[in-house]
Amino acid sequence: MKRRTVVLGIRGIGALAAGAALLAAPGVRAQSPYPDHPIRLIVPYGPGASADQIARKFAEKFGRAIGQPVVVENKPGGSTAIGFNAVASAPADGYTMLFSSASVAVYNPVLQKNLPYKVDDLTTIALLVDVPLNLLTNTQTPINSISELAAYGKSHPGELRYSSAGIGTSTHLAGEFLKQTLGIDLVHVPYTGNAAAMVGVLRNDVQLIFDAPAPPLPQIKAGKIKALGLGSAQRQPLYAGVPPIRDAGYPDFEAGLWYGVAINRNTPAPVLQTIHGAIDTVLADPDFLREATDTWGAVPFKSMSQQQIDTHIQEQKRLWRSIVDKAGISLD
Repeated sequence: MKRRTVVLGIRGIGALAAGAALLAAPGVRAQSPYPDHPIRLIVPYGPGASADQIARKFAEKFGRAIGQPVVVENKPGGSTAIGFNAVASAPADGYTMLFSSASVAVYNPVLQKNLPYKVDDLTTIALLVDVPLNLLTNTQTPINSISELAAYGKSHPGELRYSSAGIGTSTHLAGEFLKQTLGIDLVHVPYTGNAAAMVGVLRNDVQLIFDAPAPPLPQIKAGKIKALGLGSAQRQPLYAGVPPIRDAGYPDFEAGLWYGVAINRNTPAPVLQTIHGAIDTVLADPDFLREATDTWGAVPFKSMSQQQIDTHIQEQKRLWRSIVDKAGISLD
């Protein structure tokens, strides 16, 4: 067999020499496949909170799925703006992600015209779990169901009060949604945080509260609080026998706080594809799903396309903007 001889002209030899010199130059290398070093997950809430617990479980599972450690960094403050802006200002390379929420992408934008961050700088690329907000009352009230609440509220206007974790929080908005849905007059009493709001209910300073499924369970078991209805569309394993609020004749009612993942909107498509694949693995992980339902009382999302995610967020914005406008709530 004859050997083939390749003859290079002056340009060909020069190009090869230049390429070799470039590869040999200090600090210059071929781009490594993503990811080749640890990923940062910024959580815009304090350590120990329920959001932080969910974020850390996700980080553990996501890290295994994508093949790199995921470092959780808590950056609370500024109505989530500090954490959000830390991600927005990072390179769009897929190594810095935000553990986002409905507060970041929906509630804050409809409550504030002058947000301390540009919500469009990041794209929500995944919805992980939805934590329902359930309606609770203390055992000193004669109310035991949503229908009884509606009847009592209409015959005793302005007498019932509900607590929240503060003005503009998800628990405040859920209370306003209930008020508008049932057509009753409820007085809002804002507290500083969920714990203080629950104390107000236990003391009967206020009679109603919306809360996530897991935190009130000890008080329910102790016979101090009772659940009137669920904020989810379906029943919950942690609240056997308690129906969703919508089952009482209010099919449009649903209240909760979803958590997801957001990333710089300019992140390259191949990187996004890798991230999506790892997130889909987490959303199908039996251990993650079990912890979501049995520990947090959350409803896991199924894998969604970007268009489905964008549509969901826009629909939520329209819903909550109408509720906020009717109630006259603003954080500006």
